[in-house]
Amino acid sequence: MSITQFCLLSLSLVLQVLPVQAKVTSESPSQYGTITHSQQGAVLSVLFDNNSTEINIYDNKIQSDLYDLVSQLQNDTTVKVLVFRSANPDFFLAHGELTAREGTPNFALDDPRNEVANAWRLFYNITELPMASIAVVNGRARGAGNEFVMSCDMRFATKSSMFGQPEVGLGFNPGAGATQYLPRLIGRGRALEYLLTGLDVTGEEAEQLGWVNRAFGEASEMEEFVGDLARRIALFPNLAIANIKALVNTATRPSLEDLAEEGRRYLGAASTEEAQGLINKTLELTNDESRGWFELDVGEHLPKLYNST
Repeated sequence: MSITQFCLLSLSLVLQVLPVQAKVTSESPSQYGTITHSQQGAVLSVLFDNNSTEINIYDNKIQSDLYDLVSQLQNDTTVKVLVFRSANPDFFLAHGELTAREGTPNFALDDPRNEVANAWRLFYNITELPMASIAVVNGRARGAGNEFVMSCDMRFATKSSMFGQPEVGLGFNPGAGATQYLPRLIGRGRALEYLLTGLDVTGEEAEQLGWVNRAFGEASEMEEFVGDLARRIALFPNLAIANIKALVNTATRPSLEDLAEEGRRYLGAASTEEAQGLINKTLELTNDESRGWFELDVGEHLPKLYNST
């Protein structure tokens, strides 16, 4: 970030302490019904629930609803902490949609609501928000789901949760920031180990690696800890929270240019004949992305895509 950009950012944060007309209301539904949110004091709780899929797929509906929420929050001064959870106990967010499903809106590639082309940009915008963001993971977060989690400021999980980036098995690189966020969390060598194998890690392993802040034996323990943490942060002034986050971003966040390059390579690799064949085989093994043995343990089963029989 240049000095000019930083000065402009600091000015924008100062302006954000002024009252604004828009406010996130309690129990607000989203356009496609994949997100609900409620506010208590300065803490906004956000719940993902893409109930048109069995595995909480990160598709254009969630992308669109999340885009609307993030856009609304960019100038909100009533929220100091965002806490993201999932209504699906087995899948926090599974991964991006591999095939168009009935009822899923079709957005052009240059539309910010298109998850295939622009999830990386939306996740970057989450890092730009002036409030702290916390992901509370109980279940599986893979692909775009894990990339969303990594874009949050803090991550907490149950020990049995699972994280992974299985894209390599389907013939392409991640496209929503994994190659940029993960090395910053766990180091280059370990990031390459998991990105090049597609193996899952449990929440317990993720804590040891630095993938998540902490892992808990029970979801109730996690909720108690996160609740206390969110309420404590919410005590403090907006400007202090926003400044600290902006300054930490300058030290740790990937650039828009590098994220865009990852996205460009992802679109190119995913469109190859080899990748399309692997996607088709994945759809066959998952029964069109249904909850089953493959989706439950993707990291373990990726080599089955290469079985000749």
